[in-house]
Amino acid sequence: MAIVLLQTAGAQGKVDEHLQNGQAKYDEGNFKAAIDDYSAALSLEPANAKALKGRGDSQHKLGQFAQAIADYEAAQEVDPENAELFFNTGAARISIEQYKAAIKDLTRSIELDDKNPKVFFFRGTARIELNQLKGALKDFDQAIALDPNYSEAYYNRGTVYGRMGNYGESKTDFKKSVDLNPDLTEGLFNVALSKFAEGNYAEAIQDFTAIIEKRNKDEGRALFYRAEAKYEMKDKAGACEDWERAMKIGNTDAAESYDDYCKKNKKKTTPTEVTF
Repeated sequence: MAIVLLQTAGAQGKVDEHLQNGQAKYDEGNFKAAIDDYSAALSLEPANAKALKGRGDSQHKLGQFAQAIADYEAAQEVDPENAELFFNTGAARISIEQYKAAIKDLTRSIELDDKNPKVFFFRGTARIELNQLKGALKDFDQAIALDPNYSEAYYNRGTVYGRMGNYGESKTDFKKSVDLNPDLTEGLFNVALSKFAEGNYAEAIQDFTAIIEKRNKDEGRALFYRAEAKYEMKDKAGACEDWERAMKIGNTDAAESYDDYCKKNKKKTTPTEVTF
């Protein structure tokens, strides 16, 4: 009996050692090595929820989403009240566009713990992809209520408002997102786009001009929309100049507009599509 107990204690010690090593390697960003340690722990104790979650987290970091989901689901069988497991599963599902299943997992996570703003953010993001805009709006509202400095939540809520046609609110949220996180440069573009969508062409032109001067990845789109704004303000020559510039750097929408309204001299009769 004593020998059996000693062997069991020794095996548990090995499991704990692999778990500690796996966590250390995960923290270092060495996710492949972390997977090896968590797998070693699971070879000794296949139903260890910590090892399953740790391996799932490591696979998630490596973009191995299907494998991560399989481990998270196995961990849920062992630890069904763990809100983080359901959150991680939902987040992984979003990465492979399993939006309906993601919402189900994230909703379960919220049922277990409704104080995590990230879960509401991710569920709102999945709902955007399914065009469930009212539900997404509620989720981003809650994420911001729980974390008033959640820049990405303001950005995504701005996207929802924009798609709903509420451009004043979208403009406010995009600006707030950039104020909180200047790295969200797409927010600046969407502030300008909101102004364009609400017919404030003069200010939109100013904002698009500032973006164009930075010569970043948004230059082509900014030239296209500045051209559209100029056209609406009866500056056809300026619009054609911008469409041509945008066309030369690969913007296909600009190429179409330049061909129709500058070369063929057609009159523009349809409103410009605005996509957030």
